[in-house]
Amino acid sequence: MSKSLFKTDKKQKYIAIIITAIYFLVHLFVLGKHEPWRDEAQAWVIAKNLNLIEIFKLLRTEGHPFLWFVFIMPFAKLGLSFYYVNYISLLVMSLCVFLFVLYSPFHLLINIIVLLSTSFLYFNPIIFRLYCLPILILILICTTYKKRYDKPLLYVVLLSLLFQTHIKYSGFAIGLSLEFVYSLLINKKLKEYNKYLLLPLFSLLFLIVELIPIGSYEPYSAFDSKVVFSNFWQLLIGGIERIGLSSFGISNAVVSYILFIVFISLFIYQIIICLKDKNYNNYLGLLFAGFCGFGGYYLITSFVHGSHHQMSSILCMVFISSSWLLQYIENLKIKQLSKIMVILYCALTIPTNIANMFDDVNRVYSCGKMTGEYIINNIEENSVILLPYSDRNPLVYSIVESKRDDIFFYDMNNEIEFTYHKWRQPYYEHVGSEIVEIAHKYFEGKNVYYLSKQELTGDDMKLVYSNQDIDTIEHENYCLYEVFK
Repeated sequence: MSKSLFKTDKKQKYIAIIITAIYFLVHLFVLGKHEPWRDEAQAWVIAKNLNLIEIFKLLRTEGHPFLWFVFIMPFAKLGLSFYYVNYISLLVMSLCVFLFVLYSPFHLLINIIVLLSTSFLYFNPIIFRLYCLPILILILICTTYKKRYDKPLLYVVLLSLLFQTHIKYSGFAIGLSLEFVYSLLINKKLKEYNKYLLLPLFSLLFLIVELIPIGSYEPYSAFDSKVVFSNFWQLLIGGIERIGLSSFGISNAVVSYILFIVFISLFIYQIIICLKDKNYNNYLGLLFAGFCGFGGYYLITSFVHGSHHQMSSILCMVFISSSWLLQYIENLKIKQLSKIMVILYCALTIPTNIANMFDDVNRVYSCGKMTGEYIINNIEENSVILLPYSDRNPLVYSIVESKRDDIFFYDMNNEIEFTYHKWRQPYYEHVGSEIVEIAHKYFEGKNVYYLSKQELTGDDMKLVYSNQDIDTIEHENYCLYEVFK
């Protein structure tokens, strides 16, 4: 980035460095207590074991666009241990914090409230998932916005990348892209810059191709028109409740409705103020982009895919980014209202963020790590571990593979070496005789084990390790059996 694009004073840089250091150290401590879980490992094994074409075929079953897999692929292919992948998220989010504090137009107190919100605190720097990347992209979009005519290629590249982060960001990405077209139109620059608009359009079309069902590949979350139209209002209202629960930990539906009405009222008031201003053309597009961001997230949450607390960081980031961009306009009332909205939203997320962080520190997130370490330290060389269909398999595989390349993991459902978890297969727990038959047929002379998510009975196998008595946040417990051949 050129110096002309980003200008700050030394005091602001020192403040950004200090806050980033505190942020990093706090989350480094939490990371030392965190045990990875299945979704952290699934993307990793896909990036490690598959090529780009194979990954593309899986996107609709994974429910996520390309960018996260492409981003982590070099780390996975070059042999980075799974033990260290969470540091990638922490480093990305620390960079986000530094850039946000350095270039944010908000007062320092507002910055601190934002950094305690669901977009920044705990989940995204600790959990190794895709949610850290769009936060970095949106911060870069906000910092380059005022220079978008001087740096149009940079701006549209960032918009294009936003499409490839998460389907729930697609509404905001569309809104920001249309706002750019609108601003070019009213400033009579459309002909000059229209060639740049093809890139975000291509990214949007590519997103549609990535996620629509083709052939035998079923989508991770399908849009069922019959269900939607028969339960339209129930689903629409249910989306408000899911947002309230995932964003703020509010289980009371009435409170969620009240907050929804408050935010909608503030937004409508912004539009009214905007339309009364003779210069409304200069920022009506930004209000529209924010509306698309909120509306897209809300509709997808209601009709296609629900929400959880880490996913709620998407909506939080829409509020943060929209408010940031509106600080560039001249209308003081709209700037103040946007600040009120982002403060209110971010502050409401703080209690549940802190509660989740302390829960992770004080409880076991998943038993996958301790199961993998038991296998690493106790299972004989060149042993075989048979795997039933289970979404927990990638986690133990990733842990063991990081330190023991002599152990062979065998996918019993697909009768191949395990590489990643294939969704949309019926769960089937194999019985002892089937397991013994596989062991005899393919692995005669090997030490053979069977990894299950539950305790089994029978004389064909001996239970050698179990953590079923441990209370885990993600309910991921394992049993390891030695197979008698």
